[in-house]
Amino acid sequence: MQRNGTILPDGRSSCDRCASLGGPGCRALVHQAPSPLLVALHGWLLAGRLWTPLAAALAPRWELWSPDLPGFGQRPRPRGLQPNLASYGRWLAAAAQEQAGGRPIVLLGHSLGGSIALHAAPLLGEQLVGVIQIAAGGGVYQPRAFAQVRRGGALFLRWRPGWLAELPGSDPVRSPLLAERRAAQGLLACLVQGAVVVHGQAQGVHQRGQLLGAQHALADVLLGLALAGLQARGQGVGAGGDVQHRHARK
Repeated sequence: MQRNGTILPDGRSSCDRCASLGGPGCRALVHQAPSPLLVALHGWLLAGRLWTPLAAALAPRWELWSPDLPGFGQRPRPRGLQPNLASYGRWLAAAAQEQAGGRPIVLLGHSLGGSIALHAAPLLGEQLVGVIQIAAGGGVYQPRAFAQVRRGGALFLRWRPGWLAELPGSDPVRSPLLAERRAAQGLLACLVQGAVVVHGQAQGVHQRGQLLGAQHALADVLLGLALAGLQARGQGVGAGGDVQHRHARK
C-alpha cells in the first residue's frame, strides 16, 4: 500500500515505503489522475467574483476558475458573439478547454450559468467529467410568470441608475448596473422562452454519452460551500434551488 508518496513531474507518485525497502533502484510507481479544473459560472447580471469565497475554501486542493461571462463584470462581449445560450455555450467550451490545458473539466453553474453550462457540455467531449447545477435557469415553462420576468428585466435594464456604480462602496452592486444591456436582455429572453432549455439540453448531453455529475465527494463539498457562499452574499437559493447530479449510463 502506498504511503507518503512523492509526486513526480510526469504526474506519477513514487512510494517512499517501497523506496526504503528497495533502495534507489525501486521502481514502484503509481499513476495519479490530474485533478479537474472547476469552472464556476455566475448568474444573470452577476460576475465571477460571486465564487471568490468558494475558490478560497477549495484551495489549494481544487483549482476553481470563475470567469466573467461576456458582457458582464469586467469582460466585454466580443464582436460576433451573439447574446444567446448556444453562442455562449460555444464560447464557454472553447474558453474552458484553453484554461484547463488538457485537464478534466467540471462545470458548476448557477442560474443563467447553469443553462450555459448545459449548452457547453456536449462540446467538451471526454474532457468533461461532471456538471453541477445550482438553481439553474429555465425550468418548467409558465407563460404568465416568464412574461413578467422578461418585462421586469427589460425595465430594469432600461432604467437602472448606472451612475451609482461610480460612487464609493458600490462594488457589491456594480455588476447589475454595468452589465451590457443587449447581452443581458438577449440571454434573459432565452431563459424564459417556451422551449424548456435546461431539460432539452440535459437530454442532448445524455444522448452523447457524456458524464453529468461529479464524484459524490466532490459534489457534496461543492454543494455545501456553494450554497453557503451564495447565502452569505445575499444570493441565497430558496425553495426553487436544486442541484442536478446525474450519472451517465454505461
